[in-house]
Formats: sequence, C-alpha cells, structure tokens
Amino acid sequence: MKLLPGFATFDDVFENMFSDPFFKGTSTHMRTDVKEVDDNYVLDMELPGFDKKDISIELKDGYLNITANKSTDGKETDNQGNIIRQERFTGTCSRSFYIGDEVKQEDIRASYDNGELKITLPKKAPKEITGELYLDKKRIFWIADPNDKNQNIAILAANYRQKNNMVAKSFVNGKTETEILKLIKGNYKSEELKVEPKKVNPPKSALIRIKKELDEANKIYAVTEKKYFFNAPFIIPLSSYITSNFGNARTFNGNLKSYHSGIDYRAVTGTEIIASNDGIVRIAKDRYYAGNSVVIDHGGGIFSQYYHLSKISVQPNERVNRGQIIGLSGQSGRVTGPHLHFGIAINGISVNPLSFIEQFNSLVFER
Repeated sequence: MKLLPGFATFDDVFENMFSDPFFKGTSTHMRTDVKEVDDNYVLDMELPGFDKKDISIELKDGYLNITANKSTDGKETDNQGNIIRQERFTGTCSRSFYIGDEVKQEDIRASYDNGELKITLPKKAPKEITGELYLDKKRIFWIADPNDKNQNIAILAANYRQKNNMVAKSFVNGKTETEILKLIKGNYKSEELKVEPKKVNPPKSALIRIKKELDEANKIYAVTEKKYFFNAPFIIPLSSYITSNFGNARTFNGNLKSYHSGIDYRAVTGTEIIASNDGIVRIAKDRYYAGNSVVIDHGGGIFSQYYHLSKISVQPNERVNRGQIIGLSGQSGRVTGPHLHFGIAINGISVNPLSFIEQFNSLVFER
C-alpha cells in the first residue's frame, strides 16, 4: 500500500497512493478524501441521498469495492386517488481501490451518517526484503523507497577507474540471481589548470593533514544509514554555468593529478549555496584540497559535497533541509578561481551528480 502523509483529495492522491488501477465504473458522486490518522488511513466519501442499507463494502482479491444502489418508486395522485404522474428511478455508483493483500475484511471499519461514508483502514508495515545484495563481493543495502515504503531501492555505483564489467549477485527470499553489469567507456575530456605549486606537490608538513582528512572522509562514506532522510526530489545547489564537467582528466601545472569527481559551477565569491536535499551534515570544515567543505549524508549511502566555499553556515551533525543555505561560494583550497564544486558519492564512490539527480528523481519521484 502506497500512501502519502497529510490530507488531500482522492483524485489527486489515491492514484499515486495505490499503484494499481483504482477506478471501476463512473460516478459523479463518491468524492473521496484521504487522511492519515495515527496508525490508520481514513477515507471520507460523499454519498448524499443514500441510506445505510443502500451501501455495500466488499474486499476481494486486494480490491476494496464500494457500491451504492438507490431505487425509488414515486407517484402523484389527485383527490380521488387517481395516478396523474408516476416515476421509477434506479441508480448505482461504485468505486474500487486496490489496497493489497495484507488488509483483511475484519480490519476494515465503516460508518455512515448524514450522507458521508467513513472507512478506516489500518496501516500495514511494508514488506521487508529478506536477503542480501552484493556488487563485486561488496555488500549493498536495500533501502526503503522514500516515496513508496513497499518498494526497496539499491543503488549500484561503478568507480571511475573500473575497467571490467561488474557482477551483481542477490540472495532474496531464498532465490539467488546473478547479473553481469556491462560498463560503457565514458567520453571524458582533459583540462589543464594552473594552481599554487604547494597544491600540486604538497610539502611534507601537509601530508599528514591530507591523509588524516582522507581517512576521515572514507570512514564517513563507509557507513550506510539504512534509511533515506528525505522524501522529495534532489535539486542542484545553484543555477549557474558549468565550467568543468564530471570525469575530466585534470592536469595541474603540467602534471596529471586527478580525475574530476564532481561538477564545477561558476559562482562569484559570496553566492548562496543550498542543500540538494534533506540530510545530516557530516563534514563542515576547511580541508587542504577541497577548502571550506560541507558534506551532507542523505541516508542510504548517498552523500552530497560542496567544496571551495568562502563561508560555512552549518555545523557537523546538524540536520539540514532541502534548499537551506549551507554556505557561500568562494575559492578556498586547490582552485583557479571562485566557483562551487558539487559532487555526489554513492557508498563512497563518486558519480556524476547531474546524472544521478536525473535518474534517481525519475525512478523514485516521477514514475
């Protein structure tokens, strides 16, 4: 059962809430509102002109079927009892909602008063996947879909330097499946950058700091929260011109040093940077290469990264909201000028943030 929080009209919500076809027959009556009350979902349906005996509720094959029948036989007579007008009317309206197999007939409560039918359905815990998933022998966790708790999501990310195809193996509900994931070589460009010499060949005094910062980040990325902290689509942290794309081979002062792990946006110093989605701040500090940095944990192994800031406006372990200002753009760390580096890491592996946002939003929020 797929239900959204709060209160909304049936036509706007129920088609999204129940992912199967829900409508049978036609009706200009039966306007239905749905709201979440404690551990139940409550349907308020308008049925004016009907009596309680006219209404039937049946649960069959996972469908909740509601039918209202009305029959009238009216006639008008004169003073002598002669019929001068006689009308007969029979009308039926019905609606069917798919609610799944977990709700039983005895779980449903209904009442009818003054033209309003109220049906109460218990919430049912989402079905859990019992099993494991591995990508090249690395455990990948199933995470409940933030938009449908009866669905589970596993995100598989390939390292930029991965050359061979990958093997995904799942052990789910006693069934084993293996799939070969074929990797397609990316068409990445190269770029030459001029930066401070010490940012290319750090002095020995900086190597301890660099290693400490790397170890700290890897330790954070190694932890996968078994839930998502968000329930809305991801957004980009600012709207600006892209100056460097994901995957570019980067030559600093004539030396190939790295492959670009994110997207660079042109941003004059002081431009407001917003969080791509709800989450918890895991890093908020100055780092040798990344400068003033913010890393947000969105749960499920998804982390967003915001580098080279001039100001950090959040603290470690602070819970932030989608669209919240987390800092100002700048040119701290290893840079050629003011900009924002925006990255996404999945289970510690950097992926193209724009591709991730497009595909994840489409899969989860736009289906």
